[in-house]
Amino acid sequence: MKCPLSFRTMYATEPGVTIFGGDCLKEECAWWDKEDSCCCVYAIPLGLLHIWKKLIEMETKMPHEEQFRR
Repeated sequence: MKCPLSFRTMYATEPGVTIFGGDCLKEECAWWDKEDSCCCVYAIPLGLLHIWKKLIEMETKMPHEEQFRR
């Protein structure tokens, strides 16, 4: 049995992360995300990417200091 956490990841452009590695145990593995039906090694970076994009969106909507100067 190969460990599913021994992946070698190669980061690609959008839509996310491409994962290469050993045999995935899927539902038998403790790292399997049932909601997304994928390995957490894949789901965590995608979740962080989504949070980062939302933070950038919030930053662009925030007023700048120059707007309050007279």
